[in-house]
Amino acid sequence: MGSRLRIQRQQAGLGRQELADALGVTERQLRDYEDGTVRVSAAMLVRTAKVLGSTVLDFFPNVRSRPGSVARPR
Repeated sequence: MGSRLRIQRQQAGLGRQELADALGVTERQLRDYEDGTVRVSAAMLVRTAKVLGSTVLDFFPNVRSRPGSVARPR
């Protein structure tokens, strides 16, 4: 999860401090998430996806959406 978070942040063109500020956490806390030292809660994952302009499913590249569900266009 942490590496996917780092990739999503970098693709959004945000530095670690910028994303941390937007999420209301310290840069250290975000680094711990990205390093996998601390687990990312579901609520934090939802907030992070919103800030990055993505969806929670973007953090799980091996998960396919279910038939009939609405997927975000790429």
